[in-house]
Amino acid sequence: MRVLTIFGTRPEAIKMSVLCRKLNEDKYFDHKICTTGQHSEMVNSILSLFNIKPHYELNVMSSTLNVLCSNIFKEINKVYAEFNPDIVLVHGDTSSAAMSAIAAFHRGIKIGHVEAGLRTNNIYRPFPEEFNRTTIDKISDYCFAPTVKNSESLLLEKVDAKKIIITGNTGIDALLEVDDNKFASDEIREIYNGEKIVLVTGHRRENFGKGILDICNTIKKIANSYRVVYPVHLNPNIKDVVYRELSGLENVTLTPPLDYASFVYAMKRSYIILSDSGGIQEEAPCFGIPVLVMRSETERQEAVDCGVVELVGTNPDYIMERLEKVKRKNPTNLYGDGTSSQKIINFLKQNAA
Repeated sequence: MRVLTIFGTRPEAIKMSVLCRKLNEDKYFDHKICTTGQHSEMVNSILSLFNIKPHYELNVMSSTLNVLCSNIFKEINKVYAEFNPDIVLVHGDTSSAAMSAIAAFHRGIKIGHVEAGLRTNNIYRPFPEEFNRTTIDKISDYCFAPTVKNSESLLLEKVDAKKIIITGNTGIDALLEVDDNKFASDEIREIYNGEKIVLVTGHRRENFGKGILDICNTIKKIANSYRVVYPVHLNPNIKDVVYRELSGLENVTLTPPLDYASFVYAMKRSYIILSDSGGIQEEAPCFGIPVLVMRSETERQEAVDCGVVELVGTNPDYIMERLEKVKRKNPTNLYGDGTSSQKIINFLKQNAA
C-alpha cells in the first residue's frame, strides 16, 4: 500500500513522528513523507530527534494565508502525480493538512485524518483551524478520533460511523517515547534549577494584536511573584511584540523555540503552564501539570472536565486571580497510552487496502 504522510508545522511533526517511523519499518507499506515547509525551521529538529527524513520538501512558507494555501495546493499536486499514493495521511487542523486533503479529494485519493473530530463549534476560534479540521473531516475516508468525545462530534455532523476509529492521540506516543533527561539542552537544565517556574507559550492567530499585548501584560504581573520562562514563537506578529514588551524584565526569561526534548523537560518541571496551545492541553495531564488556557474556547474539553485545564482568556487580572488558586493534579492518560500510531497502522492493514 502506497501511503503519503504530509505535515508542515512543528506540532504536526511531533504528533506524526512515531506513526511515520512505524510506517517506515512495516514492509506492508510503501511509505513516503512530505513536509510542506509551513514551519520548516521548527520542523527540522523534530525530524532529527525521531530520525525521520522526508522524501519531498515543498518550501511553501508565506506570511499570508491565501498565498500559503495556494502554494501548498499547487505543489502538493505535483507530489501526488509523481507518487500516486493509495492514501494520504494528514494531521489536525493546519493549512498544510487542509490544502493537502482537498487536493487529494480532487484527485480521488483516499484521505486519513489523524486527530479528527476536535471542535470548538466557533468557526473563527481558533482561526483558521476550526474551518480546516471540519473541512478535512467532511472529505476524509477515515477519521482517526483521539477520544470518544471527538467521535461524538463527528457523529453529530453525520459522519458515517464506519469511518470513525477511536485511537487516542498520536502526540502522546511521542511524548512517552522522548527521553527528555537524555536529550534536553544544557541551557534549559540551567534555567530549571529548582525555582517555582511558570512556563508560557503563546502563538495563536486569534491572539495577534491585543491578545498578545494582554499576554505580555499578564507576564509582567506574574513576574512580580514567579519566575517566567517563555519560549517565543518565530512568527513576527508574536516575536516582535514579546521582545519589545518583555526584554530585560526581571524574572522573565525569553528563549527561542525549544527543541522538543527540552520543552518536555521544561513542561514536566513547571509549576504551572500558561498557554494558548492545543497540544499542551493534551500533554500536561500526563504529568499532572495544571494549564491555564488563554483562549475563550477549547477543542479539548476532556481536559477541562477533569480539572487539569482551565479557560481563562487573556485578561491579566483574571489570569492572576486564577493563577493563585490552581493546584497540581494527579497524572492522567486522558488522550492515550502510547499505542495510537499502532492502532492506526493496524486499521490501515485490515481496512484500507
